Amino acid sequence: MNQEQKIYALMACAEDHQKIIDESIQEFKTANQQELAQLSAKQKQLHDEHRIVMKDLRRLAEKASENNFQRLGWMWFIQTLLASLLVVSLSVGGVIWFVNHKSDEIIKMNYTVEKLSKKGGEAEIHSCRRDNGKVYPCVRVMTKWGGYGNNRDLYIIDPK
Repeated sequence: MNQEQKIYALMACAEDHQKIIDESIQEFKTANQQELAQLSAKQKQLHDEHRIVMKDLRRLAEKASENNFQRLGWMWFIQTLLASLLVVSLSVGGVIWFVNHKSDEIIKMNYTVEKLSKKGGEAEIHSCRRDNGKVYPCVRVMTKWGGYGNNRDLYIIDPK
């Protein structure tokens, strides 16, 4: 094989390599375009699935929020009702206690008045308030001796 034949053989080999390289580049471009198309399709599919999942999540969150709001509304209503009942119960209990306490005082005063009426006969008996705010039974006496009442004609008596 002479020089020229070797050069032609090398050129043919180089040409074959160039064709193979061009074919590889073309195959790479084709594969790259196919992969890009597949990736784009997959991206669109994932985007659509994501949108659907987000819609479902939003719908479920709104439903849960609405259920929680309704549940909280009922809880607030029940708590308000219980608090109102507690306030009313305490008020009624306080009034009952106060009335019982005052009725005991009234019974004691009536007993004192009856006792004094029996001892005093026709004496005029009233209740007089001292400067310290306490109320004591009083009996009408002579005005020149002074005392309590509008006409200063009532004196405090000893309820012993």
